[in-house]
Amino acid sequence: MKLTVNTVAKFVILFVSLLLHVDTVLCQDLSCNKTGPCSCVMGDGSGEVNLQPLVTGNPTFKDFPATTYPDDYLYSWNPCEPFSQGSSCEDVAVCQKTKNGSNDYDLGHQSSVQFQAAKSDDTGEVLVVAMYITEDQLRVTLVVLQCATGGTNFTVVGAVPANTIIYHFILGSPCACPGAGPNCAGSSLSIGTLICIS
Repeated sequence: MKLTVNTVAKFVILFVSLLLHVDTVLCQDLSCNKTGPCSCVMGDGSGEVNLQPLVTGNPTFKDFPATTYPDDYLYSWNPCEPFSQGSSCEDVAVCQKTKNGSNDYDLGHQSSVQFQAAKSDDTGEVLVVAMYITEDQLRVTLVVLQCATGGTNFTVVGAVPANTIIYHFILGSPCACPGAGPNCAGSSLSIGTLICIS
């Protein structure tokens, strides 16, 4: 079964509700219009979310283990430029591999990235998710972009539920805040983002 944007959006909603252990609340639709492979502009005028200042390697986030049992793979993500790793991850945005490095799997390409956003009617908080789909459209990776103060933290939740085709990551960073600017990787901004289920 190939994935559609509507199917992926439903998985985003389910994932966020499970992650945050919250009940469904009413949300306003909010766009984050893609401006590049790792950036989008918020439709409400609050500014651009741009991950380019985080780029430090190729991939920037390499070989992170999943935090969800029994997922026993390592994951790599490069938010802005394609990278290659192993034999099956050629020019990808996301790669999964076995811990011994014997197998690797494409989990999404840069060209497929789409951004979803929603705003809570109750709190005004915003959720932005970057979605990557594989070329065969059989697997998707969702990266929750969480506005945070201090340094950048990257977490691989993994396949949730187990043995699924949906993979979940969380990036907490000042660069995930709308309007953060080019110095966000070294700045300390106030918390202004996240969380909503539509």
